Amino acid sequence: MLTLRSLGLVPVVNLAARALVGGRAATRSRWVDYAPSQHRATIRGYGPVPYQMDGEYLGEASELEISHHASILNVVMP
Repeated sequence: MLTLRSLGLVPVVNLAARALVGGRAATRSRWVDYAPSQHRATIRGYGPVPYQMDGEYLGEASELEISHHASILNVVMP
C-alpha cells in the first residue's frame, strides 16, 4: 500500500515523476508512506465524500474499507 501524506501539487508531481522512473523510486519520498505487506485499509473522512471505481460514480461515504486480493485477477501480456 502506498499513500500520500498530502495531495498538494508538489507531492503529487513528485510521486508521478518517481513512478515514471520505475523501480522503488516512488516509495522513497518524504511525502509517501509505503507498507508493502498491508492488504487492507479503512479510510475515514470528516463527512460524506463522493467516490468512484474505474470511473464509475458509486455515491458518497464517510468510511471506505478497501482490500487487495492478489490472485483475484490474472493479467496476461503478449
